Amino acid sequence: LINSATCSPDLLTYAIELTTDGDQVTQLLSNPGIIITNNGGGSFTIAGIPAEEDLVIISTNSLTGCQQFLALNHPDCSCDFVDAPVSNGNQSFCFGTTPLPTLTVTVNAGETVDWYDAAFGGNLLTIGSTSFLPVAIGTYYSETRNETTNCISNIRTSVTLTSTALPTADAGADVFACSDQGVVLDASIGSMGFGVLSYSWSPSTGLSAIDIANPTAMPLVTTIYTVEITDENGCIDTDDIEVSVNPLPMVTADVEIGTCIGGSGNLNAIGSGGTGTLSYLWSPAFGLSATDIPNPIANPTVNITYTVEVTDENGCTATEMVTVNVIDLPVADAGMAATICVGESTTLDASGSTGNGILMYSWTPIADLDNSNIVNPVA
Repeated sequence: LINSATCSPDLLTYAIELTTDGDQVTQLLSNPGIIITNNGGGSFTIAGIPAEEDLVIISTNSLTGCQQFLALNHPDCSCDFVDAPVSNGNQSFCFGTTPLPTLTVTVNAGETVDWYDAAFGGNLLTIGSTSFLPVAIGTYYSETRNETTNCISNIRTSVTLTSTALPTADAGADVFACSDQGVVLDASIGSMGFGVLSYSWSPSTGLSAIDIANPTAMPLVTTIYTVEITDENGCIDTDDIEVSVNPLPMVTADVEIGTCIGGSGNLNAIGSGGTGTLSYLWSPAFGLSATDIPNPIANPTVNITYTVEVTDENGCTATEMVTVNVIDLPVADAGMAATICVGESTTLDASGSTGNGILMYSWTPIADLDNSNIVNPVA
């Protein structure tokens, strides 16, 4: 009498509990892996029977010598249904960066995962782990395995690793900046990446902003700036630009000069500092003998302010202004003609008007005049 047939936990073998009138139980065909245990009182346990095999045993009564053949059919030790792994999501990484992201799945308690490179068959990549670290982009397949029975899921769950292109950071070629005169940086020539790009410049010293593509840089000393560009996938690239600071030239000039109407005055600008040979540019050109020399002659007809710009070989500039005041001419009147006898004298009487300030007089020729530098000398 068969009392029970039980599959082993790993489903590879089964065991039978039986009761018989005999006091001995043996196999018809010997299998050394099968173990028969006499529990006493006609109760026997037969264990280690291969899961897919039936068994024929012989029950013997040693007193009577009677034997009985018993055919034992194997129980169903096939696997129960096993759920496929649940993916925790496909992964993506920025091309050229390491390490690559780990692919993960979730299974039930008592289960583990084996990873393959194909949906069916294929090569076993990793055994017994819910996570897998790939070495390249592609689709990988996870299979659930019961840690006790080794039963596996009927299907494999795919998890894909992709890469996205990095943005290309380009801060431009190194540039020169004049001291106290800014230069515009431009990283907008960068390309690729995904979606809208964001910018971050460092250091912030001397920059008008750090989170735009084209800040104005006005460092006090030569500085290397780094721009970090990030796309919507979080991919990052960087580039550097050196801003070399050149000293400014200096220029001095007379602030104000005067000239009589119809006359001329000399402008005189003195440039210094900067780098290399200095060039000059006066404006406006009206009334000037030249605009590209340090000391042109000015012959304006009205009051005017000229600006001189001094430029060095690096393009750095300095400016100064000169005002030329045009003064009206005085009007001279020597008086009425006079006739005198030999040996007599007469007083000359000049008068002057307009002009600017105190008028001065000078009579010529000076012979026979008591004073040639007064308004009314005696002749």
